[in-house]
Amino acid sequence: MLVIVSGLPGTGKTAVAAGLAARSRAVHVSIDPIEDALLGSGLPATRETGVAAYEAARAVAEQDLAFVVLVLDDLVEHRRRLETRRRDLAHLPEPSWDEVMARANAYAPWSDGECMRLDARRSVDELVMELAGRLAGR
Repeated sequence: MLVIVSGLPGTGKTAVAAGLAARSRAVHVSIDPIEDALLGSGLPATRETGVAAYEAARAVAEQDLAFVVLVLDDLVEHRRRLETRRRDLAHLPEPSWDEVMARANAYAPWSDGECMRLDARRSVDELVMELAGRLAGR
């Protein structure tokens, strides 16, 4: 089974996906390191390069998808998480809070079907436990 965890930057997507993968002994395919590698290879920092990263990940793991969206409605906490996170990406800069808010205004889930919504205010461990349980019932 492949699970896509989506949401705005700073909601905890990578932490939840990595936790679920570790718990499930699954592979974790993250978009940002793919995009970082594309940028490092000399591709320009454009929307098309970002889309190419998503398409590369989709091509790697295209079967049996489950869509999950993390939502963090507490804007103060969301901003705190975004502005304090530190990731080891050489070519992909962190988005600003204004950029995240612009994405939020245009945000739409990837799937036309049903998405599992999870409230990202909870701890990563709690989110992983809930997600693992909900996926086991699929």
